[in-house]
Amino acid sequence: MSSPNPPKPAKSRRGISSKDRLGNLAHKAVLIGLVTVLLMAGIAALVLAYSMFQPKIVAFLQVATPTFTPAPTPPCIQPTLSLGAYIYPFETIPIAQEDTLPSPIGSAGSAFWLSDTFSPFVFIYEPAIRNLSLQEALVTGDLMVIQWADCGKEEFVLTDMQQGSADIQDVLAQTTPGIVVIAEPVGTSQGYVLYGERPELINPPTPASTNENTLVVDITVGQTVVSDDQQNLLTSLTITNPSHQAIIMTENDLALTVEGMESLKPVSVSPTLPQEIPADGILSLVMVFPNPGGHTAVLRVLDVTADINY
Repeated sequence: MSSPNPPKPAKSRRGISSKDRLGNLAHKAVLIGLVTVLLMAGIAALVLAYSMFQPKIVAFLQVATPTFTPAPTPPCIQPTLSLGAYIYPFETIPIAQEDTLPSPIGSAGSAFWLSDTFSPFVFIYEPAIRNLSLQEALVTGDLMVIQWADCGKEEFVLTDMQQGSADIQDVLAQTTPGIVVIAEPVGTSQGYVLYGERPELINPPTPASTNENTLVVDITVGQTVVSDDQQNLLTSLTITNPSHQAIIMTENDLALTVEGMESLKPVSVSPTLPQEIPADGILSLVMVFPNPGGHTAVLRVLDVTADINY
């Protein structure tokens, strides 16, 4: 017996053509390529932004540390030696042989400082400027000024001018403060020597005490050196109290004076002041002063002064 409902024919399946498959792959490839391009562009933008703002980012992430700005130093200048109205640039030359002056060779109009000479400072003329016109132009009382490269200055007064050669052993012995400028004989030209001392106002002689309240002591100054950072002077001092009463030393009893500057007080003193010096007693101190520049200064201890070289 036949079924009243005849079977429905099966639906036919439509196959995906090769063309459609290629179209889908192309769309996926384009999408992947676009994502890749955007990702690379984003990475490039991040790298560029980091390189541009790296200092600010690093500074933001780091803990701030204090910075110290060094004290300004004087500008370097050409050192000069002034004799009256005449100014000569000078160079530094070493002493090659003991008790013998070197024979400098330099440009006309120059002078030469023998290194490490301070008591006195010893200078030599370059041969081209050893002439009589300078001798005739200078008179006793004219200023003799050393201007150092660090802007420090040493002032002296011309006290004597002698014809002939200097006593080399005497000036190189470094036992007399002041300045000596030497023009040795050249050919038929006679040499001469200029001598200078510091002005009376810079280092006056210590007068005999007429005031019973004046405290006079005997002092012995040790070696003075410049600190490694060039900021301070370190010097030692031995004080002898010859009186019959004790003396109380304070930091106000110590001062360092350089031409054209106010007196400098010590930065530190060891042992710490005040200290008592008993009658006929002795006190040794190590002092640190600000570096005033130059190479010499006057140290005041109570009512006594002394030259120091550094």
